Amino acid sequence: MGKAIYLDLDEEITSIIDRVKKSQEDRIVFIVPSGALVFQSLVNLRLLKKISDELQKKIVLVTNDKIGKSLAVQLGFEVSADQKNYEIERQKEELPQASAVVSEAIMAEPEFSMAELVAKKQMPFGENNKDEKVEGREFSVGREGRRKHSLFRKLSFLKKRISAISSKDKTSFLQKPKGKVLKMFAGVGGLAGIVALFVLFLVLPAAHITIRLQTSAFSYKTQLVVSTRAEVSDEDQKIIIGRLYEQTKTESVSVKTTGKKNLGEYARGTITVINKTSTTQSLMASTQFSAPDGKIFRSDSYVVVNGNSSSNVSVTASEAGEGYNIGPAHFIIIKLHPSVYDYIYGESTSAFSGGTDRIVPYVTEEDYNSAKQKAADTVASLAKKQLTDKIPNDKVFPPEAFASEILEASVAQEIGAEVSEMTVSISAKVSVIAYVREDYERVANLQLSALLSSETKIVAANLLKAKKTVLDFDVKNGKYTLVTEGEATISRTFDEDKLKSNIIGKTTREAESYLTSQALVDDVRIEYWPFWVSRMPIQDTRIYLKYEYK
Repeated sequence: MGKAIYLDLDEEITSIIDRVKKSQEDRIVFIVPSGALVFQSLVNLRLLKKISDELQKKIVLVTNDKIGKSLAVQLGFEVSADQKNYEIERQKEELPQASAVVSEAIMAEPEFSMAELVAKKQMPFGENNKDEKVEGREFSVGREGRRKHSLFRKLSFLKKRISAISSKDKTSFLQKPKGKVLKMFAGVGGLAGIVALFVLFLVLPAAHITIRLQTSAFSYKTQLVVSTRAEVSDEDQKIIIGRLYEQTKTESVSVKTTGKKNLGEYARGTITVINKTSTTQSLMASTQFSAPDGKIFRSDSYVVVNGNSSSNVSVTASEAGEGYNIGPAHFIIIKLHPSVYDYIYGESTSAFSGGTDRIVPYVTEEDYNSAKQKAADTVASLAKKQLTDKIPNDKVFPPEAFASEILEASVAQEIGAEVSEMTVSISAKVSVIAYVREDYERVANLQLSALLSSETKIVAANLLKAKKTVLDFDVKNGKYTLVTEGEATISRTFDEDKLKSNIIGKTTREAESYLTSQALVDDVRIEYWPFWVSRMPIQDTRIYLKYEYK
């Protein structure tokens, strides 16, 4: 039978390392109770492994602690659950029998069944606990129940063993509260602390994984109907609820006139009509004479010019203004055929005079017709601004979803009126059909998703920047068709359950290798909590995935 060294429940790693260094054996067997302090941190086992390798000593751990066995096997320790083949070697103590009792109480199973305890009403659970179920030695009461169950079994077993000690030893054993007995009960009371450490080291560890994915562009075109008659927004029917808003505004608007006319005096003068032909030429009053610069003068009276002779006639400028006060000039007679311009013409020997300028604006026919439209646009713009301000923030509309209607229009001035501005009174109504932004984005995104495969998802639809076109705008029936054209950003999706199952318990390198091997994965960052954790948790619920997009 090989010798084994029993470790106390709360024995520090430094104490265990000292035992390894002092031992003369090349193969050291440690019996480790369940929940021992050495199993509460992977760091402890790593230190122990490092020392054993340096001293070239083989360490065997005998324990029933499932988690401790799992950690030890991962680090390369030889692990056994059977201590019958080993002779326990203990340190010399004042009360070896009591110490043995405490040790065995912690390690061993009780000599009675749970059914017996329940029959004796010795269980530390309430009589009405619905989770209690006795099946031989099985007792399922949840995590807290199992902790109390384990503690109760050890205390009950300890009580039986203490009762078996001789009266003298028992008295001596109990009369030393500051010795091993106090330490024993402190250890039992510390079980709650061990459970807390178990939760801290093995339940709480978490991994936060950020996966950076490649993206691509996807051009799309969708359309849906906005209707004030819709009762609900229906993705299948591609329709969303619209709301009609109206604003009426009456305003007087001043519009500048563009017409200009000269109300000054007309220039006057005398022209000599020369006839070099043999035929008599008669000229009616208002006959037009054109100067070289294109200015027109009209004769004031009828004149007859005999063949091969000349006659004088007084003329007046066709328009007022100083510009008609011209000097001596040669004139053509517009009514004559160009072929006789060189034979019948006019000449002035002195400057014309009397022309003055007085420019005034006036209403042209074009001014009159356009003034109403300009005023209507101005009033409609003001009404649109007022209407936009009163629409709730959660509702939006494309610019083309507006309609304007002139209810009444009047212009104070008539055509030809000598004014620089016209006053136009306009009464206009502006209407708009708006929709809830979230309804639109939800239906539009569903339409986009329907265009993609199940392994692809939309990262950003960019709906706000997309081009929107309104078709078939119908204010009377309260609807229009909204066409959206844009470019979305897309990437791949993952089966997260499968992804987590493939990295549970893996090292950082193994997890990174698996994740980066997935299609379109550009980079992976892993952060652990608490800080001493160095591998993936054993519970998938403690693995958190986050995605970033390149």
